[in-house]
Amino acid sequence: MKAIPCAIVAGDAARRAKIWANRIVLAAGIAALLGAAPLRADDDEKKNKVDCKETDLGFSAPDYDVTCTDLGKTAMDVDGAFGARKTDKLEADSNAQQTFLIVIDNRPLGQFYLPRASLENDVERYFNGGTFKEWAPGTPVGGFEVGEFVGESDEGSPMDCVGFRHQGARRYDGIARLVVGLACSTKSRSRSYDALKHLQAPGS
Repeated sequence: MKAIPCAIVAGDAARRAKIWANRIVLAAGIAALLGAAPLRADDDEKKNKVDCKETDLGFSAPDYDVTCTDLGKTAMDVDGAFGARKTDKLEADSNAQQTFLIVIDNRPLGQFYLPRASLENDVERYFNGGTFKEWAPGTPVGGFEVGEFVGESDEGSPMDCVGFRHQGARRYDGIARLVVGLACSTKSRSRSYDALKHLQAPGS
């Protein structure tokens, strides 16, 4: 039986009006080539908010508001190959720290897999609509690969951000899981790194 690559399409993200110039669009679906329609902006808002303990995601820093969302499990039948994908999202916001973090846990199931890509490509595809300038190598945190970039606030001021990911085990020509996210601060990049250090997720 053949393996089926899962590409990325865009869904919607949470509102970041005070910190981020544009609405961040989270990729949480399966590509149209697999016969699945992209998620619309309002679809994500209707998904279930859940206790983070029901996911593999968690966040432990004080002064943060934390929300986890079950973006659903979708079964697929592509040319007789059966599989599914399960996607969860965690968002952590702190007015006191002027920092936020968003992470997606994307798990293709069955014979499906995620294609390999660069860190920058993964972050920019999953968070389409943000501002990504001056990518540079970052300092790894736990099992996360990290890159640094400059984002923009709603007033056009620079934000110190990190993009991060953890790739799951090899599956066929790709990977079996992808945890990908970003953290940004209007104060300093060290606060973005500090937020990442408080994330509990596969790879942390």
